[in-house]
Amino acid sequence: MVGIKYNSLADLNGQALAWCNKVNGKVHATTNEVPFEQLRKEGLSPLTREYIIDKINLRRAQKDCLISYGGFGSYLFGRGQIQAETGL
Repeated sequence: MVGIKYNSLADLNGQALAWCNKVNGKVHATTNEVPFEQLRKEGLSPLTREYIIDKINLRRAQKDCLISYGGFGSYLFGRGQIQAETGL
């Protein structure tokens, strides 16, 4: 979402959610699956309590939404929150 314009954090979050809804409803080029359909199959439920995070590791998501960490890769699906920083 490089170069987007927004008026507030709420506006930016709304634009990000609209983008997620758009791209997660289409067939993914690498997995050949629709992310929203995969999310429904997983049957996840909300967390029952808050978790304290004592270490934050920033990673750059590839164009196909792959994030690598410690030699392993994972694709981003659904509506998870991602903390990102440019120029890594």
